[in-house]
Amino acid sequence: MTLTRGEEAIAAEYRQLLRIGLPKGVVIQRMMAAKVPHAIQQSVLNEENSTPSPIPEDESGRESRTTEFTEEVIDDVKFDPSQPLGGPEKSTTSFYEEIVIDDDESEYEEEIVEDESVDGRQLNAGENVPTHVYDKSISDGDVEYQYRPTKMPEETQPSPSSCWYWIVCLVFIGLLGGSAGVGYWLTTRDGDKVSSLESPIYTNPPTPAPSVAVSTRFDPIQGDCNFDVNDSNPNPIDQCNCLGEISIIESDIRERYFYNLEAFIPAYFREYDDDISSCSPRNQALVWISSGDDTELSTDQRAEKFALAAVFASLGGTQWKKSRNWLSYKSVCTWFGVKCDQGQPDYVTQLVLDDNNLIGVLPSELSLLARLQFLMVAQNKISGPIPVPLFTIKDLGTVDVSFNAITGVIPPTVGDAVSLNSLNVENNSMSGRLTRNIGRAGNLGYLNLRSNGFASELPLELFNLRRLRELDIADNKFTGVIPAEVSNLNALTKLTLGPNLFSGTIPSSIGFLGSLKYLSISGVADLSGLIPAEFGFYLSSLEEITISGTDISGNIDTSFGRLPSLKSIDFSGNQLRSTIPSELGSLGTLAYLDLGGNFLDGSIPETIGNLLALEELRLNDNLLQGGIPVPIGNLISLKTMRLEANRFEDRVADSICDLRQESLNVFVVDCPIEIEGTEMFGVFCQIPDCCTQCVPQ
Repeated sequence: MTLTRGEEAIAAEYRQLLRIGLPKGVVIQRMMAAKVPHAIQQSVLNEENSTPSPIPEDESGRESRTTEFTEEVIDDVKFDPSQPLGGPEKSTTSFYEEIVIDDDESEYEEEIVEDESVDGRQLNAGENVPTHVYDKSISDGDVEYQYRPTKMPEETQPSPSSCWYWIVCLVFIGLLGGSAGVGYWLTTRDGDKVSSLESPIYTNPPTPAPSVAVSTRFDPIQGDCNFDVNDSNPNPIDQCNCLGEISIIESDIRERYFYNLEAFIPAYFREYDDDISSCSPRNQALVWISSGDDTELSTDQRAEKFALAAVFASLGGTQWKKSRNWLSYKSVCTWFGVKCDQGQPDYVTQLVLDDNNLIGVLPSELSLLARLQFLMVAQNKISGPIPVPLFTIKDLGTVDVSFNAITGVIPPTVGDAVSLNSLNVENNSMSGRLTRNIGRAGNLGYLNLRSNGFASELPLELFNLRRLRELDIADNKFTGVIPAEVSNLNALTKLTLGPNLFSGTIPSSIGFLGSLKYLSISGVADLSGLIPAEFGFYLSSLEEITISGTDISGNIDTSFGRLPSLKSIDFSGNQLRSTIPSELGSLGTLAYLDLGGNFLDGSIPETIGNLLALEELRLNDNLLQGGIPVPIGNLISLKTMRLEANRFEDRVADSICDLRQESLNVFVVDCPIEIEGTEMFGVFCQIPDCCTQCVPQ
């Protein structure tokens, strides 16, 4: 790959660190911390793996000035966190910092590294110049390197009065200051979003992980305490369940644990004060990933493995209905409920553990699944809040935590979920205000808050979600009025607003939601006014409408007969008056009509007999009178007809009774009564041949 001059200068700085013997893993970590672009990182690593090129002779037409430095590279043996680093083997390396003036009179620096000796001997002519020397029996993962400058010969040391002396000093001080600034920025930039103790920080791009030695594997999870503490290596999960601490840890696992503590954990946690024996979910995960062989994993893949192990420990994995391959040494892509993309390497994109007896709290480490698109853990026993960092996963598209016992609020970080398309928290124990930041989740298409304890007024920012197709906020404690701004949600196909504690009237602006197919406003006792006539005129896509259990009054507008797709009308339990409009008989697709529990009077329109798709007719508890229209006998699809608690006086026609031979299973009327031997009230029909029940008046 070709780098620009500026990129080449950056690459040269990190190549120099490799040449003086700094471990590749440490150099990678430094490049990650400095957010060095991937192309430059790859160039540095390719250079490190290639054979050192000979130092070119000066070209004609160039002027050069050379400053020489000498440095010792010390190779040590296997890393022990409790011992100081050091070692006997040395190689002396000379550094030439050459200032070159090119033909176009542009000046730049070239750094040249030359090894003068190996293990105290001079190199022979033509012998390759190694950049470091170490015992080949010791793997890269087991070797730690240190470097320190040695005193240079007197004639090569720059004098304090030398211009170059001060230039070198100033450059060194500048590098120190820049490193400190980058470190401070990395540790503070997300402080307003992530807890310093509990919430991980995902900052690094996909890069090769530092080389980590293979270590002993833990035993598979047993799920019981039948293990020999003196002759086994029990899984951390079993140790925590049985011993209350992780006390049985092989020395090589312990060594690698402390390596991970220094080289891996700081990238994701500002602080990590758990003891190695701690049974916190994240420490169980860290101890476990410190075992076995994952040297081929990238840093991001190791983070995913750590996150999934924390999920298992936090949500009672040993009690799950299905847990195939979890915390095995197989690829995480084979673990039950985990799905990966098909890229190289594979990354976790889906975690689907619905109805799997998950018990516990969702861990914040979930946010380390940096490419997660689907999180589905519905119908479990999850408690506690939704982790604040969860919504910082940039690719997260679907979150379904419905039917659990989750508490708290929707985190304000939901506004950072730029890819979020579906959020379902139905049937939990959440409460508080709905965050205004919800309006920043611009791709949200489905939002279900049903059956929680959300309160206060709806934030107007909610109605900025122009792509929202379904909104369900039923069975909460929202107050105030239903905002007229709801009409901004012009992509809505389904809107459910009650039960809630709203007051005021139904905004007529809802009538301009031309794509709306389902509208439900039920159980809002303080809602008054009229059913807007705009609904009948403009909601041409409407298939189901429910406005029930309110204080709505007035009449049913005839415009509702103009809705060609309407399949269900439920206006029960209101204060509606006047008559049933005959125009409803034009609704050829209507299957459900419930007008019960109002103050409707007059007679049943004969046009109701035209509703050949009708399956349920509920007109009970009104002030209707007269007879039961004979054309109702045409409704061969009718399954339920409730006419009780009215003022009907009639004998049921045979054609209607014949419906009992078709689909009619429920037919309830008022029982007939005789007053003073002359007047009869109620409906005469045979039970059970015709009516299924009569209700005494």
